[in-house]
Amino acid sequence: MTQAVLSSAGIKVGAYPQDVGLLNARIEYRHQLAEIDRNIAGLRRQYATKGIDQATFNEKVMAQVDKKVGLAKKFSERVAH
Repeated sequence: MTQAVLSSAGIKVGAYPQDVGLLNARIEYRHQLAEIDRNIAGLRRQYATKGIDQATFNEKVMAQVDKKVGLAKKFSERVAH
C-alpha cells in the first residue's frame, strides 16, 4: 500500500527488499562460476585427448581463472553496496 501511494506521487520505491536482491546476485554469481568450471573441465578433456597442447591449455585455463577473479571482485563490490 505504501509503495502504491509513493508511486502515485512520483517517487520510485524498490520493488524487492535488499535481501532478495542479494540472493539473486548470489545465485547469478554461483551460476557464472559453475559455467567457468565447466569451461575448465572441457579444456581438461581437450588436453587429455591431445586436442590442445600444454601452452594453449595453460593460456585458456588462466583466462578462465582471470574471469573468476574478475567475477569475485565484481560480486564483492556489488554486495558491499
